[in-house]
Amino acid sequence: MEIKNKIEAILLLGGDEVKIKELSKFFSIPLDEVLKILEELKEERRESGINIEIDGEVVSLATNPIYGEVINDFFQQESKPKKLSGAALETLSIIAYRQPVTKGEIEAIRGVSVDRIIQNLEEKKFIRVCGKRETIGRPNLYEVTNKKQYFDLILLTTKNILAGEVLNDLETEQVEKLNEIYKPLIDIDFSVEDIRKAMQAQVLKGIKEMNLENGLVTPDSIGIFITYLISRLNPKDKKEVSILDPLMGSGNLIMTIANHLNLSLKLYGCDHNEWFTKLAKALADLISEPIDIYLQDTLNLNLCQMDYIVFDMPNINSEENYFPYEAILHYVKMLSDGGFIIGVVGNDFFDHDRNQNFKKELMKDSTIIGIAELPDGFFQNKPKSIIVIQKKVWENKECFMVKLPNFTDVNAFNQELVKLESWFDKFFKKES
Repeated sequence: MEIKNKIEAILLLGGDEVKIKELSKFFSIPLDEVLKILEELKEERRESGINIEIDGEVVSLATNPIYGEVINDFFQQESKPKKLSGAALETLSIIAYRQPVTKGEIEAIRGVSVDRIIQNLEEKKFIRVCGKRETIGRPNLYEVTNKKQYFDLILLTTKNILAGEVLNDLETEQVEKLNEIYKPLIDIDFSVEDIRKAMQAQVLKGIKEMNLENGLVTPDSIGIFITYLISRLNPKDKKEVSILDPLMGSGNLIMTIANHLNLSLKLYGCDHNEWFTKLAKALADLISEPIDIYLQDTLNLNLCQMDYIVFDMPNINSEENYFPYEAILHYVKMLSDGGFIIGVVGNDFFDHDRNQNFKKELMKDSTIIGIAELPDGFFQNKPKSIIVIQKKVWENKECFMVKLPNFTDVNAFNQELVKLESWFDKFFKKES
């Protein structure tokens, strides 16, 4: 009787189908004995509101069909408050405490599948997908919907500043307090760099508060160095260029470039995280820099004739279908002939190409023309480099290879720049 009650409790909290073999293994009893217990439970509950359903190798709880009409009538009452089961409340609590969190992480805590519960919570709008975890398979990240997150508050503040008034539905006293805060800002002539750095600081604070990766914001100095590379690679007679960041995050990299590059720009950005696309758009609006932003998976993005594609590749550990290779081969297709990819990648970038398949595919229409190893202190978890690829086949092309010192070491940094300048002089002579 005790095992029967325990199995019934597991089925109630499982939230989905439970494998009969797993019950047999967990309780260390033969499979036929588990089936016997389940049949007994099924018979005992035949006339109750909750039935036991055995379907091949799985078992689950289900409502009794004879009560279908009353169940339908009950849940169609719009005024009826939404109630959750114990399992759903437990899952919702985990999401609220750990957010953003993946389904796999929730299941690791609860020890059972939460597919059906997650679907139910989404349908009832208790939770929502807020992005993807940058790991193998890129699973969805979930968050609760009834709490104003830090980034939501940044966006609301940005809208208020741009409008010159408080747009939020607040009490009069709160509106007056906010107006007191906003009023001094009107008379200050902030530079676009002041605004970008202020936004970056707030985003970094939000990332820390929400336990996200700092890698979502590219350091300013890297953006400035990439700007230098673009200014040297760009033909002197070309005054208008298109730049795409297909892994945009909160937009700090592409806006750093926009603020420092003295050219007429057409900017494009893409990210799968709704928060970050909104933050990037807010930043662009604050500094009056037009940009077309796409909320979608980077591998599904299809633009064309891009002059420059820039990115900071996230750290993804996978031996199969190595994401940076997939992404770069996809990005090359979006370049104009002679266009450039300038991307931040891990120092182990080439270690994953053991059979040289990536290199062979890339070299069909493109050439790696340079690699700049970034200072060791830039990234705590994984050292990175900047790779430069041109959509053009060069025969016997000598690429530049430099190891950049700390950017605060002016003398050492200038020595590396001299090497780069020498390479650029040769590059343009050979190109002409």
